[in-house]
Amino acid sequence: MGDSNKKIAAFIRNVFDEWIARLQRVIEDAQLEAQIKKNIAPDILARQIVMSIEGGIMLSRLEKDERPLADCLSFLRSITGLNGEG
Repeated sequence: MGDSNKKIAAFIRNVFDEWIARLQRVIEDAQLEAQIKKNIAPDILARQIVMSIEGGIMLSRLEKDERPLADCLSFLRSITGLNGEG
């Protein structure tokens, strides 16, 4: 819907930009404290996390199954080192 209405698109874009910026700050702090891996730049990791979660949500809704989102979150824990590896 956001791609057909410029006002809605701008609003949605702003929401995503804010979410990514906040997440980036959390990632920067976590990397400084060695809580998560430092091998991915915080801005890139923040965008990838948002994109992955949104995709996981979409597939879970489409399939009416929580597994796609659960797999997404498991993958994100793995690449950040939050699953105890890293």
